[in-house]
Amino acid sequence: MDTFQLAQHLMQYMDKIASDLNDYLLVVNKYFSNEKIDESKVNDPRDFRYLFSTNLQNTWEKKMTEIERWNSLFQLFGEFDWALHTRDMSFDLNHGFKLVLTFKHPELPMRNIGIICHLSLIGNLIGLYYADSKTTKNNQPIGNPHKSSLTINNGQYEPYTSYSPFNDLHIKYKEVIIKTVHQIFPEFTEFDNCFADHKITSIQLDDDYYASIDLFQVFFGNNIHGVI
Repeated sequence: MDTFQLAQHLMQYMDKIASDLNDYLLVVNKYFSNEKIDESKVNDPRDFRYLFSTNLQNTWEKKMTEIERWNSLFQLFGEFDWALHTRDMSFDLNHGFKLVLTFKHPELPMRNIGIICHLSLIGNLIGLYYADSKTTKNNQPIGNPHKSSLTINNGQYEPYTSYSPFNDLHIKYKEVIIKTVHQIFPEFTEFDNCFADHKITSIQLDDDYYASIDLFQVFFGNNIHGVI
């Protein structure tokens, strides 16, 4: 391959990256606003939900119709002999589901290694991030979002979590998890974590208004933690 061909391939690759990111951003704009919600507009807390987009409200309702499928998926994960335990944290997100899978380490049974698996009804996406309580190899820890309403605990890092696999067990079980999700939710696609830490600025989510937050956390929630 000569220099010209290499340059062409590189340009095509960069164009695809830009296109893929733009697709995610279009989905975000469909569900969320960059204008902060004025809570004084509602007298009854039950009406607060109506300040959000209809598209976002619809995902909250759709979640209720997907609980049976989610329970089937949770049961499948519980049958894996390599999983030390599974924890259903679907309460953690209004527009999706969340599952914590802890692995058995062949030599260190007390070591907390796992993958946190999310399903987002915004875009029908599968999101994964990775945790290892004893790692010394995590060079890209996940950062917490910056809330415009807070001045404390903004932007800190979770040192034992990452958007990228950082041990052999993460690599080994990632594809197993994706294939298992597709058995129950075949219409869902894996979120590309190369865009996970792309910063979204000035966005109103259903829990708060954020000055800056990772794209991953817009889709899958910002309760980032290790294996619990």
